[in-house]
Amino acid sequence: YVEQNKTFHIVVTGSIEEKSRDYIGLLDAILNLDENLHPRFRLVLLTRQKQHSYGIKVKNSITELLKIGIDVKFYDDWVPEEEFVKQTKNSDILISPIKYETYYACGELTSAIVDAVRQGKPCIYPAGYLPDYRIQSSSLFYNHIEDVKNIIENLIVNPERLSKLKKNAIINAEHYSLN
Repeated sequence: YVEQNKTFHIVVTGSIEEKSRDYIGLLDAILNLDENLHPRFRLVLLTRQKQHSYGIKVKNSITELLKIGIDVKFYDDWVPEEEFVKQTKNSDILISPIKYETYYACGELTSAIVDAVRQGKPCIYPAGYLPDYRIQSSSLFYNHIEDVKNIIENLIVNPERLSKLKKNAIINAEHYSLN
């Protein structure tokens, strides 16, 4: 859980592609978080920054977050596997800012759901996206990407809620164990 002096680690995985993920909406939601909470969390984007127009917009949004003192870790190049695993293992929660209605409505797996199961971590998804009911107790859902702001604020100030999600995520991951 998020103790007063512990940093809440939020990790986002998945490519920066405008057709499939709403990174701009997610970063805007982070930008609007209660400024008193800024020192209490860290955002890690486990994807490389693409040099197309959407990637440049994402980079500009990251710059805005950094300017107001939000701790953001991002990568300009390919993220090595060992770094990727380290960051997902150290996360408190993953966020999947996928465009469910327009891209993932057929129930495809996203990188976030795979990593949530692999590392036994809770994850935040858009409403309607749940390819496997066995992870529901370690999942949170938003109707609109702006709602992520309230979800994160709630988790930071209610550590017992996060603790329960994390325990459920470990139990849920066991359903997929090869042992």
